[in-house]
Amino acid sequence: MKRNIAVALLPLVAGNAAAQTSVHFGALTTLTGIGDLDLSGNFAYAIDVGGPGRTVGGLTFAPDRETAASSANQNNPGTQASPATPGFYPCMNYPQRGGNDPNLGDENLDELLQYCRNDSADFRVIQLDVTPGARYKLQVLALSTSNNDRRFDLAVGPDPGATNADAAWKASHLAVDSLMEQTPKLWTYEFTATAGSLWINCGQEDPQTGTDPNPCLSAITLEYLYTAGVRVFVEEADGKAWIKDECVAGGVVQAFALDVSVDRGHFTGISDFFTGTCGVAGQGYGIFPAAFRDHITVSTAGTVADWSVSGYDPLAVVADAPADTLPGLGSSGVTLEFGALWDAALPATAPPASGTLCALQLSQDAMLHGTQVTVAANTSRGGVVASPYGNVITPTFAGVYLAGSYVGPPRILDFAVVDGVVRILFEGGELESALDLDGNWTGTGNTSGTHAEVLEAVKAKFFRVHQHDPP
Repeated sequence: MKRNIAVALLPLVAGNAAAQTSVHFGALTTLTGIGDLDLSGNFAYAIDVGGPGRTVGGLTFAPDRETAASSANQNNPGTQASPATPGFYPCMNYPQRGGNDPNLGDENLDELLQYCRNDSADFRVIQLDVTPGARYKLQVLALSTSNNDRRFDLAVGPDPGATNADAAWKASHLAVDSLMEQTPKLWTYEFTATAGSLWINCGQEDPQTGTDPNPCLSAITLEYLYTAGVRVFVEEADGKAWIKDECVAGGVVQAFALDVSVDRGHFTGISDFFTGTCGVAGQGYGIFPAAFRDHITVSTAGTVADWSVSGYDPLAVVADAPADTLPGLGSSGVTLEFGALWDAALPATAPPASGTLCALQLSQDAMLHGTQVTVAANTSRGGVVASPYGNVITPTFAGVYLAGSYVGPPRILDFAVVDGVVRILFEGGELESALDLDGNWTGTGNTSGTHAEVLEAVKAKFFRVHQHDPP
């Protein structure tokens, strides 16, 4: 009896089978031409790693050796200057021009990619200055010096303070493992900086799966996108000036110190503000430094039993900073203090991204069509303070022209002369005067609703109220 026996012939492979590239964050693509790159914008860095420097698509890439920090390492590869000194650290050895021409249709781009640094050492190779709270876009370009299956691991993250890369840091900041650079690769990553520096680590593939585990780094760009911001603005509703905030681009505010002014009339009261610390039940800016000091009782256990005590409000105390505090209620300007306290481990308890800080009541003569209410930072008290402290946040401020509760015709309500002084009560606009009815009317600049002046015995004088349209 004949038996048919199936035999499978398997090729013998030396070493390990090549691993699949795995992207943990950011985006990895094969670079096909200059159009794949972002070359226009506000760049903090554009680095020609290992090359002489060149301009690609209008963006000038500087040689990595130009900074003092990198020059200190130029002839001593494998060492690194202090992490406290930002710069380009060519801890990767061997600046060279590889023979793997990518032919991407732009000679300068081809040369940028061919010049590189490569090394077998697993060190952080670049430290860049960044601003906490700012938004950035990072581009990393890599191309092997030869057309073979060369792979490396890419890790990116904030500086933890260690001098050299370590396995734990690399594992927790691994962006791409087994990045194959046989063809030109572009890794892109947008992020908000959380520390003052950014580290880029091109290290050996571990475990090795390709024919060569050593990285070849060609170029890096770091583009400044924008800074987190907050808009502080005024809205009119229900006869009040509402002071509101709106955070954008991931901004978080810890505290506000604001000056609010009205160009006629005065503020009569304050309401509609949150009180106390943030929690699951409610969030807002309920810590008012001066009022907390003067009115709140804290127990020995560190708790507050009553946030509703009389006098606990956001109004600043003039005596705390007489030169930079507006007079307060009863005047045309108030200085306000708001702070928030929440548990950073519970993000849901942070203040909302937008909301109401407070509402200010206005006197009747202020509630006229065209009255302007403005808001600005009180700089001596810190203005707008970002969270975490030290982050950058850009504030903008917008006031309002009131539609006004009185929009009828301007009028003089009362006119009297007492002891040679004329006293006028009016509403609806600016009081103007003239020496005859057909003459030139001159504005007094007074829109408050009351006016007094000494009469001149030999001259007649006429008064009227002029309602100006808002700008």
